[in-house]
Amino acid sequence: MFSELSNELVLAVAERLQSDKDIYALSRTNHSIFRLLEEHIKVDANPKDVDGRTPLTHAAGEGHDAVVKQLLEMDGVDANVKDGIGLTPLLYAAWGGHEAVVKQLLEVDGVDVDLKDVFGLTPFSYAAWGGHEAVVKQLLEVDGVDADSKDRALLYAAGEGHEAIVKLLLEKGADNDGWTALVVKLLLEKGADVAPKDNNGQTPL
Repeated sequence: MFSELSNELVLAVAERLQSDKDIYALSRTNHSIFRLLEEHIKVDANPKDVDGRTPLTHAAGEGHDAVVKQLLEMDGVDANVKDGIGLTPLLYAAWGGHEAVVKQLLEVDGVDVDLKDVFGLTPFSYAAWGGHEAVVKQLLEVDGVDADSKDRALLYAAGEGHEAIVKLLLEKGADNDGWTALVVKLLLEKGADVAPKDNNGQTPL
């Protein structure tokens, strides 16, 4: 509906809104509206809703890479901002398997790939848990990614039956010493073949 209004009417509506949060809610309805409001109305770059989520958090979690790009270009936007349960934009993007958004966030200076939520989970753990192999690979390429998160990710991937990710993590050095029996048990519960062979006759475990 708003996308059909003239720029003048959109600006008039925005000027009558009561808070920055309402303005951002309006801006998220359409990319051109976002750009229009960003250029004409000064707003807080990190307003939070009742759950502590900012526009960047919402856009990252929903996989809106074009909006994420626009938000990251704003002065003062916080790429490491946490919501009420400690989830960051990168955590949400990894959880949702949004590769393009993860790529953008990883390119931000100062973004922390190892920030944990209140449950102690990192973006790496969420990507593995969700079965998002491409995102797991993206995060594995980051220098200094927390080794402990690799080990935890191994268990989450196994628990969900994500065989390809389990194999990848073991190849990349996740510490399965003492965990192998549990990993096998979790995979078997998901109906996985825990001893499939590749072209070289190798198995994941």
